[in-house]
Amino acid sequence: MLIIRKSQLDAFAEQARERFVRKVVAYLRKTFAPARDMADGSLHDFVLAQVRKAEGYGLVTECDAALYVLAAWRFGADFDAPLCEPPHGIFSSAFTPNKRAQLLYRMVLGEDT
Repeated sequence: MLIIRKSQLDAFAEQARERFVRKVVAYLRKTFAPARDMADGSLHDFVLAQVRKAEGYGLVTECDAALYVLAAWRFGADFDAPLCEPPHGIFSSAFTPNKRAQLLYRMVLGEDT
């Protein structure tokens, strides 16, 4: 029987996170001129910090985390602070991660669906 230790799972998770961060950095650079002007380390650190914040809100799929990063890019790194206030803040405990992702989609893309 194969046994995978927690430390190994953590290492795999960190590698997956880093691959994802690199993909998002590449997307931001390709899509937004200001991202092209940012130093590599600064943009990487911005994306990594936002991915970790997204994980803290239960947004753990690549799609959901990317939406969160795009919201932070569009509205500012601390856009989530006023959205944590209960009962209507999307990052309060009143909303599930799935509902948060739906609301982020609407925020980022301006959709009324």
